[in-house]
Amino acid sequence: MISGQLATGKTSDTVILIMHGEFSPLGNPEFLPAFEQTIISSGGRFSFATPPLEGPVRVNFYVNTERITTHNILRSDSALINYYVEPGDRIQVTGKPGAYHFSGKGAAKWQYEWEVDSILHLFASRRKEYADNKAGFNHIRFNTDRMNGQRQLLDRYKGRISETMDFIYRANLRTGAYGHYYTSVRAGLRGDSDRVRQAQQLYEQYLTNISVDTASSALLLLSFYPEFLLLKEETDAAYALSLGRLPAPGIYQRISSRYSGTLRDKLLLMSLDREVSRSEVTDSSFAWLLDMVETPRYRKRLEALMASFVSGKPVVDFAFRDRENKVVRLSDFKGKVIFLDMWFTGCGGCVAVAKALPEVEEAFKDRTDVVFVSLSVDLKREEWLPSVDGNRKLNQGTTKAYTHYTTPSTIYLYTAGTGSANDFIRQYVPGAAFPHLLLVGKDGNLFSASPPNPAHPDGKEQLIALIRQALGS
Repeated sequence: MISGQLATGKTSDTVILIMHGEFSPLGNPEFLPAFEQTIISSGGRFSFATPPLEGPVRVNFYVNTERITTHNILRSDSALINYYVEPGDRIQVTGKPGAYHFSGKGAAKWQYEWEVDSILHLFASRRKEYADNKAGFNHIRFNTDRMNGQRQLLDRYKGRISETMDFIYRANLRTGAYGHYYTSVRAGLRGDSDRVRQAQQLYEQYLTNISVDTASSALLLLSFYPEFLLLKEETDAAYALSLGRLPAPGIYQRISSRYSGTLRDKLLLMSLDREVSRSEVTDSSFAWLLDMVETPRYRKRLEALMASFVSGKPVVDFAFRDRENKVVRLSDFKGKVIFLDMWFTGCGGCVAVAKALPEVEEAFKDRTDVVFVSLSVDLKREEWLPSVDGNRKLNQGTTKAYTHYTTPSTIYLYTAGTGSANDFIRQYVPGAAFPHLLLVGKDGNLFSASPPNPAHPDGKEQLIALIRQALGS
C-alpha cells in the first residue's frame, strides 16, 4: 500500500503510479508497465493497493499528470522517478511537490532517493565549477565527484534500509561510476582519428580489466547493473575493433561466452530490445535466441516479440485518421505493399527520413500495388497538420515540420489523439523510439521489421531493392 495526502489546495487531484516492467529502462516506462493505476482522490488523499510483490520493484509516482503534447508522454516535473518499493512496504507521502515527507515502513528508501535527487540537482547547478579553460567541461571529474557524494550518502543509510536494497543501490552506483566512462569512449570511437585516440586513452586509463559481478545475478536483475554490463560488452568490442584487431564476435555471442544462466538470458533480451527499438532486428536474431534463451519468463517475452517482429507474422489492423479526418485502416490496402513511416513533429531523425523518401517514392511512381504511409504520433491534430501541409513554407533553421518533404502520393495519417500510447504504436514501437519503419507485404503480413533507413548511406537504394523484393519484381 502506498498512500498519502497532497497539500495542493485543490479539492481533488489525479495521481498516477506506474510500476516498471523489467525492460522499462530501455524506453519510457509508461509503454511497458507491469502495473498502472490512476486515482481520482478526494481532498487530496490517495492510496494505491499494489499487486503482490515477489521482490523490490521500481515505480514512477506522478502528481503532475500533464503530458508532453508531441507524443503523449507524462511530464516528470515534481515526479518521483525510479523509486523502489518492497513487499510489506506501507509508505506515507505528505507535503507537496518539491517538499515531500516520507514515513512508514519502507520510507527510508524514498528518503534516500529524494536526497539523491537533491545531490543531482546540486551538482547540476555547479557545472560551471567543472569548466576547464583548456579542455572544456571536465565530465570525468564532475561525474566522479557526483558518484562519491551519492556513495557517502548511502553509507549514512546503512542499517536503515534492507540488505537487498543496499546491494541494489550499490550496484546502481557502480553503474554510474563507470557508465559515463563507457559512454564517453563509445562516442569518441565514432569520431575522427584524434577523437578515436583520445577515446582509446580514456579506455586504457579507466576501463582496462574492470571486474564484473555475476555472483548475485538474482539481485542484479533488479538494478541498473545489467544495462551497465551490456554497455561494457558493446564498448569492449568497439575498442578492440578500433585497434585493428580481428572483428569481435556479435553481441549475442559475446554475452553467451561471458555470462550464464538467468543473467545471460536477461542481457540477451536487453540486446534484442535495443535492436527492436533501433529498427535493426532480424529474423536470424530471433532464431539464434530461441535456441539460447532458457529462463521461462524471458522465453515468454522472446515469443511475444517474435509474434510482432518476425517476418511473415500478421500485422494487426489499425484505424487512424487522415487529413480530412476520415478513418483509414491497414486492411484498406489489402493486396498492396505498405511502407510505414512512424514519426512525430520536432524529431530531427524523422525529418531526415522524410527528406529521403521522395526519391524512393519516385522509383515506384508507376506502381499501383505499393503505398507509402506516414503515421504521426503527434498528440494534437493542430500540431500535426502544419507538418504535412505542402503549401506551407518551413521556417529556416527549424526541424519542426515535414512541410517541404511532402509528396502527393504519400498517405498522411495520425493516431487521432492517442499519441504514442496508441495500442498499435505500443506493439510495434515498444520503446517509443522514433523514427520507426515497417514494411508490410501484400498479404498483410510483416515483410520486414527493419527496412533500410533511407536517410543512411546507401539507404535509399537498399530500401528500393527491398520494396521491389516485396513486390516480387
